[in-house]
Amino acid sequence: MDGSSPKRPGHPALQYLDTLHARMPREDFDVMLRMLRATIAAIGSREAGTIHYDLCEADEARVTPALRDEVATVVMIALTGRMDQNFVHRDAGDDSTQIRAMVDRATAEDPDRIDELRRVVDEREELERELRGIARASGLEEDI
Repeated sequence: MDGSSPKRPGHPALQYLDTLHARMPREDFDVMLRMLRATIAAIGSREAGTIHYDLCEADEARVTPALRDEVATVVMIALTGRMDQNFVHRDAGDDSTQIRAMVDRATAEDPDRIDELRRVVDEREELERELRGIARASGLEEDI
């Protein structure tokens, strides 16, 4: 034997999870798994809205942007079967929030495509603001 560990057969997402399990603290990995279960359940239900992870305060403290990125990475690998995704970052405007989107490598390397995606996101955000305003003015619930 050459000392290398055997590759786990199966979906690339399972292989990536094995890598994360080996390099992450156990508590962080457990929190990530709970977040993944909730995310996959939300995708499976096909309901729009915010995903609620139902984490205790101590677990919430473990949820860093890096951990959220790992959740997104696992989900994208699970959905696409590919491991070549890249994060694209964009400032969301005045509220100093940053939006991160995961795209394939070809898209990430194409500035025109990234600009197009940013325009689409901006248009959707503007439409959402308008719809929330209409709902508020009509006395309806604003959660779209």
